[in-house]
Amino acid sequence: MKVTIIVFAKIYNLLQLVNGYAR
Repeated sequence: MKVTIIVFAKIYNLLQLVNGYAR
């Protein structure tokens, strides 16, 4: 379960970076 949370957190961070560059 913890692994899923970690993976989700990494994906969320990547999305935040993409949104930052998109702006």
